[in-house]
Formats: sequence, C-alpha cells, structure tokens
Amino acid sequence: GLLYVPVMASLALDVLVNRPVSYNLASRTGIGSISYMGWATTLIQFPQGLVAIAISAAILPTLSRQAVQIGVQGLQPFKDTLGQGLRLAIVLIIPATVGLFVLAEPVVGMIFEHGKFTEVGTSITALALRLYLLGLPFAAIDLLLVFAFYAQQNTLTPALIGLVSLVAYMAVAFGLLPWYGLFALMIADSVKHLIHTGVSAWLLYRRLDGYGDQHLISTTLRASLAAAIMGVLAFGIAAALERALPAGLIRQTITVMLAGGVGVISFSVLASWLGLEEWRWLREILRRRLGMNGG
Repeated sequence: GLLYVPVMASLALDVLVNRPVSYNLASRTGIGSISYMGWATTLIQFPQGLVAIAISAAILPTLSRQAVQIGVQGLQPFKDTLGQGLRLAIVLIIPATVGLFVLAEPVVGMIFEHGKFTEVGTSITALALRLYLLGLPFAAIDLLLVFAFYAQQNTLTPALIGLVSLVAYMAVAFGLLPWYGLFALMIADSVKHLIHTGVSAWLLYRRLDGYGDQHLISTTLRASLAAAIMGVLAFGIAAALERALPAGLIRQTITVMLAGGVGVISFSVLASWLGLEEWRWLREILRRRLGMNGG
C-alpha cells in the first residue's frame, strides 16, 4: 500500500492536472483540435503498447526476483535482464517510429478518412502524429526504466521524475502555444518523454553503478541505420504510388500494405546484415511459436 501511494499520486496528477490542462489548451486552438489530438494519441498508443508495455510486463517478474537476490548474486543479473529488455525495445521501437512517421498520412487516411473526416483532417492528424512520434522511442525506453525502479521497490523516484517532466511539459506547451497552436502540445509531450527518460536513465545509472557491457549505444546506432534505410525505401514507394494511383481509400490501403511490407522485409534483412542479435532473438521466438502452433 505504501509503495502504491506515489503511483497513485502520479495518476492523480495525470488525470486531474495534465489531461484537463491539455484539453483546455487544445480547445483554444480551433474547432476539432481535441479530436485531432485524440486520433493521433490513439495511433501512438499502438506501437507503445505492443513494444514497451509488453516487454516491460514480461521482464518485471524477473527483475523483481533478481532485485531481491542482489545481496547474493550481485547487480550483474539485474543489469543483464534490464539490458536485454532495453535492447529489444530499441530494435523494435525505432523502426516502428520511422515507419509510422513516413506513412503517417496514408495510415491516418486509411483508418479515419471517412464521412466528415476529410483530407484536411488527415493532414492535421498526421502532423500531430509525427510530432508525437518524436518522443515515442524515449517513452518506450522510459517505461522499462520505470519498471526497473519498481522492481527495486522504489516507486517514489519515478513519481518525482514525473512531476519534473510534467512541469517541463506545461512550460513548453504554454510557451509555444501562441506560435504553434495545437502542435505545441505534441512538441511538449515529446520534450516531457525526453526529460523523463534522461533523468531516469541517469539516476538508474548511478544506482546500478553503470549498465554494464550491454552495447546499448551500438544497438541504437545499428537499429537507427537499418530503420533510416527502411524509411527511405518506404518513402520512395509511397511517393511513387501517390503519383500512380488516384487519391482515395484504395491508394491509401495499397500504400500502407506495400510500402509497409517492403519496410518490414528491408529492415529484417538489414538488421541481420548488421548483426542485431535482438532481431535474431525475435525471429527465433516467432519461429518457435509458429512451430508450436503447427504441431
């Protein structure tokens, strides 16, 4: 119960302060702004849930057990588990971010552009989504860092970091609102995740006396290179289809399916070529799962 008090306080700040202020500011930027923000948020939550929440929930029991055994086994098992989770999250969230950034407009159009939702709504929602995406990699990594604190029965530190990042969000949102309108909120959200992740990573680094030899920077650079090449290929295919096909749902669907499919295949090839061990882990897990289902 005592451990839950800081968590409850953080949730209360989000529900009672962050969301009402965000909706209030959005409502000042024009008709439909709250809806645009909501649609973009819905799309950003999909990769975040699929990657960050799933991996965090998977490694938390192991981290918690290893945290209890630190006095006997030392910090290395805890660092190894956290490092594996971080590397896997990095390898998955970076290409997801790049792919969704490049294909933001056809994705938004394919899902939402029906009835009164017009091309203008697609453009605004896509831009809002892209600005949210700037903070997505940090949000994904940050969730694992927060769970690492939780595994050590430390819920106060993440709550205090959350308070600092919330103040930064408010400062950026209010400061940029006169110039950028609705999009100031997306920029502020990305800044919030950047600050929360940076502070969490630094404090956890000090708490664990370093992260050990986890190759986090190398993994990030290689995943970013593969994702960048993937993004260029997907962008080229999307641009070609935009010129070749008439506007509408059919073009949007074909663009998402074809450019997205080529993007996944190209990233897989590049990740293997660059020696991303985490991608091999994922392939082996999928292969075992498919083998089990086939049996």
